[in-house]
Amino acid sequence: MEILSRVWRWIRINPLSAFIILSILLHLVLIFLLSRREVPPDPALDLIRFDLASPPVPESPEEILSEIPEPPPEPAADPPREEVIPPPPPPAEERPSAGVILPEPAAPPGKAAVPAGPVLPGYIATLQAIIDREIEYPPLASRQRREGEVAVVFILHRSGRLLRLAIAPGGESSFEPFNREALRAVRRAADRFPPFPKSLEGEDLTFRLPITFTLR
Repeated sequence: MEILSRVWRWIRINPLSAFIILSILLHLVLIFLLSRREVPPDPALDLIRFDLASPPVPESPEEILSEIPEPPPEPAADPPREEVIPPPPPPAEERPSAGVILPEPAAPPGKAAVPAGPVLPGYIATLQAIIDREIEYPPLASRQRREGEVAVVFILHRSGRLLRLAIAPGGESSFEPFNREALRAVRRAADRFPPFPKSLEGEDLTFRLPITFTLR
């Protein structure tokens, strides 16, 4: 009894300390009781069942071979083609040389034929010299150091008047400034073309002359 009275006296003197000690004891008792409590088994935590499937039965070699698709048939080879060798091209027509008079394809009725005579080469040389003096070298061709030749075809009236002018078939240059200057040179020289010699018959004649561009 004396011990209890001393304890009670101490509690009355130190109520806060007594309360703390009492709380600790109660917590220890609760922890002890809860640890001894048996936890019922959870039905969800059941054993996991494994169904072991039987391994696939290997196919026989005959079945494996039957599943392999057959390769597509090879296309039939085309029969060898016979090479057709084209015939050789016909020989090119010989173009008239420079200065030769070209007769009209179809002369109109009543037109006199072109006679041959010793005066014709001299008249052609006169025309050539007059045209050559009128040639102006294209500046672009001079800078690029180009040379070339253009063949012109023109028709003159008996009086020396220029009736028609064009680049001769196959006589054009790959350098266009040469083609333009060749036509301009003939037009500039046309005012000084002399009339035909009296021995030349016909009202007009067709001439083919070269215009040569040479660097000097």
